[in-house]
Amino acid sequence: MPQKTRNGARQSGVGVAKPAATRSDRIRQAIEREIISGALGPGARLDEDSLAERHGASRTPVREALQRLASQGLIELRAHAGAFVAIPTVVELAEMFETMSFLEAACAALAARRHTAQDRRLLAAAHEVCGKAARIDDPVAFYTANGNFHGCIYAASHNGYLAAQTIQLGN
Repeated sequence: MPQKTRNGARQSGVGVAKPAATRSDRIRQAIEREIISGALGPGARLDEDSLAERHGASRTPVREALQRLASQGLIELRAHAGAFVAIPTVVELAEMFETMSFLEAACAALAARRHTAQDRRLLAAAHEVCGKAARIDDPVAFYTANGNFHGCIYAASHNGYLAAQTIQLGN
């Protein structure tokens, strides 16, 4: 069970403290999951009022979530038109995957040398959850489980700065 530290961060038990999620973070994560799973396709319009109603929030945290998604390149904010799911070019997709692959490879290389018995247990458990989600063909559950699995690898690197940077870019 995650525990809060003095600064309000949640200690995940895998060696990397994460700030407590705000409403804006939760909305951003939900929209991100919908984009990644394909529920929101490229070019889909994201209506602030509908999102606010669906998430039981005001428009302010929705706007914050959309700004963060835009900074990640997942959506485009168009003046006087609204927010739309991004349609990345092939080059942009290749660059995004290339950058993440370098960071994740660095985490994995360090984890291979520095992991502990606890890290191995956490990785095995996270891998099992991924397998269960795949077996029941649940892309949303798999996306969440896969994120946790990768977080276990980052934490097993025992390089907090690298793990935090990789998490930040992936978010």
